Amino acid sequence: MRRIYALSSIIAVVIGFALCQMTAAIEKPSASPDVKVRPERPRIFLRPEDLGPWRKRFENTAELKTIYDATRKTVMAVPSPGRNGYISTTELQDMALFYLAENRAKEPLAKAKQWMDYFADGNRGDYWTYSLITQAMSIAYDWTYGDLTAEERKRYGEAIVRYAESAIHNAPHDLPDNGEMNQVSDYYNQFYWHFGRTAFAAVALAGEDGFEAASDKYLRMSEDWLKRHMLPATNQAGDGGGWFESLSYNNMTAFPLAWLMEVWRTGTGEDLFPQSRFLPGNSAWVVHSVIPYSGDALPLDDVDPGERPSAGVDAEGSLAPLLAARYHDPYAQYFSETLFSAQSGEMNFPYLLWYDPHVPRLDFAGIDKGRMFSGLGQVNMRSGWGKDDTLAVYRAGRMYGGHGHYSAGHFLLYRKGNLLVEDGYYGVKSPDAHNTLYIGGEMRPLARSTPQHFLAEMDGTTFDYARITGYYHDPAFSRYHWIDSDLTRAYAPSQASRVARRFIFLPPRTVLVIDCIDSPGGVEKRFRLHAPSQPRMDDAGHTASWTDGEGKLFVRTLLPADASMTASRAKHSFLLSVSPRETSARETLAHLLYAADLDEAAPKATTIEASNGFTEILVETPANGKWAVLFRADGKRASEVTYKVPLPLQGPARVNHLIADLSGDSCQVTGATASTQALNGGPLCFDSPGGGAFTLKAFGREDK
Repeated sequence: MRRIYALSSIIAVVIGFALCQMTAAIEKPSASPDVKVRPERPRIFLRPEDLGPWRKRFENTAELKTIYDATRKTVMAVPSPGRNGYISTTELQDMALFYLAENRAKEPLAKAKQWMDYFADGNRGDYWTYSLITQAMSIAYDWTYGDLTAEERKRYGEAIVRYAESAIHNAPHDLPDNGEMNQVSDYYNQFYWHFGRTAFAAVALAGEDGFEAASDKYLRMSEDWLKRHMLPATNQAGDGGGWFESLSYNNMTAFPLAWLMEVWRTGTGEDLFPQSRFLPGNSAWVVHSVIPYSGDALPLDDVDPGERPSAGVDAEGSLAPLLAARYHDPYAQYFSETLFSAQSGEMNFPYLLWYDPHVPRLDFAGIDKGRMFSGLGQVNMRSGWGKDDTLAVYRAGRMYGGHGHYSAGHFLLYRKGNLLVEDGYYGVKSPDAHNTLYIGGEMRPLARSTPQHFLAEMDGTTFDYARITGYYHDPAFSRYHWIDSDLTRAYAPSQASRVARRFIFLPPRTVLVIDCIDSPGGVEKRFRLHAPSQPRMDDAGHTASWTDGEGKLFVRTLLPADASMTASRAKHSFLLSVSPRETSARETLAHLLYAADLDEAAPKATTIEASNGFTEILVETPANGKWAVLFRADGKRASEVTYKVPLPLQGPARVNHLIADLSGDSCQVTGATASTQALNGGPLCFDSPGGGAFTLKAFGREDK
């Protein structure tokens, strides 16, 4: 036993020394001599020159005054702080706001001091609320500073330091990137939640006797976290808006980051909002992620169904008024004007502080019905903004770890119900719980966990999982959305050498999913969908359907012609699985999905081999009319194709054409219609008054 103990001790010393050396090698924060906290107060969120116009808002804006009066009545009636740190910290911020809005009013001051005494007299926090207490105490300290005694400033300052230290010691951030999971990494919401409020202590305590060292330390740490970690990581993973861990964890990331950037702006004078590519589109991502028929948010990644935007502490309302003000953003303004009310109680703090009635309102009739969020590798598409419209969402992006799921090529569909679901949500990260491909096994696991610190170059790393290589649509987003994606790196080389998924949404209700797979012969392939109810299959075994609420979905296998379609009970859903009966090295799977009314019949569809390696899919549905969609399975471009749309056609004769994989700049169309069309790198879309033979000849620049 002694020998084992001695050996263990030696190993522990060696490992500890190595970790110390690695940690020491990580660059420490360097002071920026030009970054200093301004001496005048207030300096958190508001500056002395802001106070006059800010107070006038409550007199000049009727809805703001109504909510202010209701919030004040509710909060000031609370007799004492409660044990819920989310609520009590927000109440303290409200009381400090009333004090400031009413030009140093005595009643709110007395209540604010009662709450500050409560937090200062003991340890009132826990893992999740230490940072919230740091923030609230710092705001109240700064805003009521002129009416605090020297003893109160000292006692409250000591409490701020105590809670700030507790927050940043929940989990270490300054660690070597050794591949182990750490919940306080640059790609994990908890880094922002626990560490993102330290700057409040720095700004509140700057220039105070006895707190110079603490304030300077927090200022330098916050500058390092903000500029070298938070902004770069969120600009990468959240480029364009949205966060890969889920809508819920987006709020736990974006909320503290936005407030950190605001206290940095007012406290130091350095405005970093223009440098963010994550925050400007964040509210747009949430708006585009609202399910039409229910108003709920998309249950993608680690979140359970049923969540929706709200005015809570860690919800969309916590940052929407700020983002609306800083970016003049109508999407954020939409939440500012719909999430807050006289009944929202203490949660109205962000609205009262930042609401700007001059920010334009969101005009749903004028905004795009499709949007790509490049950091996520996600496209949200819809037929419109009405309750009965269709929402289709497609995901093919990097894996950043954290609460992200293995979901390369995953998609969801909604119309009058949840037409596609997942087999479990929060904590169920595995590929088989998503609407993904099985290719000789499941997707490969990450070779290492979340990067501890910002990783500037992810291409070629284990996190380089999937990518959207093209998103194309008509100018009005009304005829088609075409997504090309490469899922190859989500699978091991022994599984596949090429996996290309094409997701085509034809508004209002038709989806085509085309999978082109190159893999070793004999590898089993499965197209998988998770249904909310028991699928019903036709006698031929090519079409399945199911219902949810007032919605119905038809799924029809188009390729391969001889495929096996089965349905089984999964853990939380019903699994529809389609497999080729015979495997080959190159396989094309094509499926038609149609969001129908409950009394509609199955759509009509067929495939035809066209010239020059093109495959033609003919689709006819009541909602979308007749479409001819052409593509090449090998993904290579060609300069010419001839195909036919069979005659006669039942009903109206007009045909919509959508042709991908044409090279050149322009294309000459001959047939039932004759025209010259620009290609612009994406599919060619035109219509014709009838069917017959068509020849397309591309000319101009050849794509290399």
